[in-house]
Amino acid sequence: MPDEKGKKIIIDETSKILALDTSSDYLSIALSKGDKILNNVHLEAPRDHLAKLLPMIDELLNAAAVNLLEIDVILVGTGPGSFTGLRIGVATAEGLAQSLNKNIIGISSLDAIARGIERDQEHKYEGIVCTVVDAKRKEIYAKIFKQGESDSVPQVLDPVDLGNILKRYEERVVLAGDGLLLYGDLFKESLGERAVFARKELWYPKATLLVGLSLKKRATLAYRNVRPIYIRKSEAEERLKRLNRSQK
Repeated sequence: MPDEKGKKIIIDETSKILALDTSSDYLSIALSKGDKILNNVHLEAPRDHLAKLLPMIDELLNAAAVNLLEIDVILVGTGPGSFTGLRIGVATAEGLAQSLNKNIIGISSLDAIARGIERDQEHKYEGIVCTVVDAKRKEIYAKIFKQGESDSVPQVLDPVDLGNILKRYEERVVLAGDGLLLYGDLFKESLGERAVFARKELWYPKATLLVGLSLKKRATLAYRNVRPIYIRKSEAEERLKRLNRSQK
């Protein structure tokens, strides 16, 4: 039975891994044996994760002739990102881990985006990396990475405030995330030529990148300990909080 205290496990070339990320408008699933990807899907599916996630997992397993019972580790992107998408992904991963009695690893989706930039074969990006994921309400989820390692904790920020933080760095700033669709011009204006946008394909977390991060970290959490990274309350929770205040 998985260790609920988060005991480390060894993931090697024989480990069968099922990875999924539903934190963005994309549904991303990967099946691997160690770092060898056996099958994967990464498709745009806004507001359609619930209907497609389990059928797509079945499809990937069947295409690779792998039985769900053979899976050793389940990986799930924990955000931050879409509240609804995160709940669907984490609940599905937890349900599978519990029913199959398997280990589960939760990995930040922002880390997965940064990993994609680090591993990009087309471009050798130089400088610090900053993820800028749309958090709605005119804010973004941001995390800064330097030389492949975290240089900040995930934060929810006003884009202008993030631009001012990034000005403190002397290096070029490689930006990635769907927040660029709304605020890309703002960062270009703030940072000038130091602002570099990663290829659009790298703006969204991919399940294949969770596999690489799990092999790098080699740590696991029991299913009861994996939690989505929300950073802030959902809009519905904020409305309820304001309603409660008004009734006092």
